[in-house]
Amino acid sequence: NDYGTAGTYASPSSITTNAQGHVTSITAGSVGSTVYRALLTQTTNGNPVETVLENTTGKTLTYVRVGVGNYRATWSSALADVNKVYMTAATGNYKNGPSLANITSATTNSFNIFTYETSSLTQADSVLERTGIEIIIYP
Repeated sequence: NDYGTAGTYASPSSITTNAQGHVTSITAGSVGSTVYRALLTQTTNGNPVETVLENTTGKTLTYVRVGVGNYRATWSSALADVNKVYMTAATGNYKNGPSLANITSATTNSFNIFTYETSSLTQADSVLERTGIEIIIYP
């Protein structure tokens, strides 16, 4: 038989074949990643406030203002491997026009977010206003 054996095959997707070995359906699989998506707002010298949009990580984050334009996010429990984590801050939705948010210093326990006014290239508070952040954790 040049067409294979009828049945259902999985890893990580599912492929079903008929008695002649022809593919009859394909279902995409999952790589097992989890995601955290939130909107952050920060004013004057306060801590950033999150509005969680989606969180399948089983973890929470606590945000603290460290200094002007410097905020630390700490995980409720450590990540298994920081080298398997994708983090990004949105490039839009800033309070004061052209601004920048940068995620740095990521460890298994925390990461920092720095915010800047692009006109002066200096760190600044009151920049985040419903600014998106996305974190994907891969197994």
